[in-house]
Order: sequence, then structure tokens, then C-alpha cells
Amino acid sequence: IYEAGVLKTPLALWTYDEETYRASPGFTCDFDAELSDITTKRPSEAIELLDSKLSLESPQFRRFISKYIETMDDRNCERLAAALGIGE
Repeated sequence: IYEAGVLKTPLALWTYDEETYRASPGFTCDFDAELSDITTKRPSEAIELLDSKLSLESPQFRRFISKYIETMDDRNCERLAAALGIGE
């Protein structure tokens, strides 16, 4: 999800196994509440969501990405390497 947001790649969440996953290990966020417009239990609808590229225009997805990703540029690897003392 996060990589798709950074790379601006179309995304659809096919949540066919949501109940099982909710029980164990669980979710870090509430996808139904935060990303309901790109979440579906039907595979055909997931394909339609991908084809329409709805996630690229979704206010919910933009809020989600803004909430969980601090930087939206292509320098995250450089910052990580600098923080670890690796590189130049």
C-alpha cells in the first residue's frame, strides 16, 4: 500500500480474507474506514478499480498516504543510508 502511494501506482485492495486476517495477525489500520473506496471483496470489482486508477484520485488514499508517509520524494533511501552511516 505504502509503496503504491509513493510511486503513484494504481491500487485496489481485494479483501477476500479480511475476517481471517482480522483475527490473526490483525491489521495495523482499519482499511474499511480509511480506504473504503478502493477496498472490495469481489475480484471483478478489484480489477475495475485497478483499470479505473481510482486510487490515484482518491481523497481517502491521499489522506492515508499523508498520514503514514512523512516524505513523498525519491530520497528516502539516501536518508536511510545517512542515518545508518552508510554511503559517501
